[in-house]
Amino acid sequence: MEYSKQAKRAITGASRLSKSLQHSYVGTEHLLISIIEQENSLAAKVLNSNGVDKQALLKLVEELISPGGRSCYQRKRWLHSKDGTAFRACQR
Repeated sequence: MEYSKQAKRAITGASRLSKSLQHSYVGTEHLLISIIEQENSLAAKVLNSNGVDKQALLKLVEELISPGGRSCYQRKRWLHSKDGTAFRACQR
């Protein structure tokens, strides 16, 4: 299968981000942040127009996944804000 140039950039960016965060895998969270970094792509424009913020996502990934790729998955819970959006928080 041949990927488009934008898809290749997104995958390469996701891999680079994963390595910079010292994660042992490349996941959808890395790919999402990489897509947002491609400011001229349609996907990035859609995400940005819907309020998806790269810095907020990056902070969440850094909080939930430790270096090495270990997450706090078993300790997290879903929290819901008054406007109906959901987010995860680690229980300490």
